Amino acid sequence: MKKITAVLASVLISAATLSAMSASAYEDDGYSPTLYFKAQESEDFIILNSGKVYYNKTAAKNDESTLNVNTYVRDDKKLIGGLIARWQTDPAIKLTNLKQPETLPYYVSEPYYKVSLTGNKDKNFLNVYYPQITMTEQNVKDPNYHFYFDVTGENTDDYPLASFDALVTKDTPTGEYSVDFIYDNLGGTQMLYKPTADDRKLFYPTEETAPGLKIGVTDRLLGDIDNSGNVDGSDATLCLKAFGKIVNGQSSGLTPEQEICADVDGNGSIDGSDATLILKYFSYQLSFGDTDFNELIKSNLNK
Repeated sequence: MKKITAVLASVLISAATLSAMSASAYEDDGYSPTLYFKAQESEDFIILNSGKVYYNKTAAKNDESTLNVNTYVRDDKKLIGGLIARWQTDPAIKLTNLKQPETLPYYVSEPYYKVSLTGNKDKNFLNVYYPQITMTEQNVKDPNYHFYFDVTGENTDDYPLASFDALVTKDTPTGEYSVDFIYDNLGGTQMLYKPTADDRKLFYPTEETAPGLKIGVTDRLLGDIDNSGNVDGSDATLCLKAFGKIVNGQSSGLTPEQEICADVDGNGSIDGSDATLILKYFSYQLSFGDTDFNELIKSNLNK
């Protein structure tokens, strides 16, 4: 595997050299493909509006919970000709069960291409080599040999690059976690694409173009900042007080557990919208009884 990986890296580097040599042939419009994760909601996991995952250890029905995640690439201009995607997370969350989807997002038209999915259990990372290019004397001499393949379908979310599981347990320490693409250019995530028919460009994603999957692990209900077992007006008050401190350049005054459940929309900050959503939920509870907070947030977020 190391030898094949080195060959693929060699191919990508060669392509980057070609791109640099011909850079004057086109004007870079700033376009680049992006990578992203999308988690699947289940009985032990809530997926917030932002895509962030919320895990309540106290309410979890299983001692070990499996979060199913898909990895996607978005390439609206359909320029990608090859990619390596590698991601990892904190050792407290285990990545496992890497799978290739039944329908690939790319039509592999050449016999030299082979998608490869691998991982390293000890270092807790997973890889997708897409494609893994097996170099042989025959295909190097083949005048029809090229790096590229065709995109299958129009809807990116229907065609994941790969799927995997993230394992979270009731013993996982409370905190904010993230499954992140590895961004360095020494064996990390990289994409080869063609800005024009005659040019190739090697692109190394950053957090902006390949955001991680955020996972909040806590011991209380979403929105239950004071851990009373209910989401009510006192939680909204605590949220507003924390927001006021943050606006004035102070710390929120909340514990890490409280901060995780106060960010009810999962946008990474505690603000007035979180307090508003908590109040909406509390009011709805008073009027109509028990309902799912996350579903209410989704239905009322933009109203």
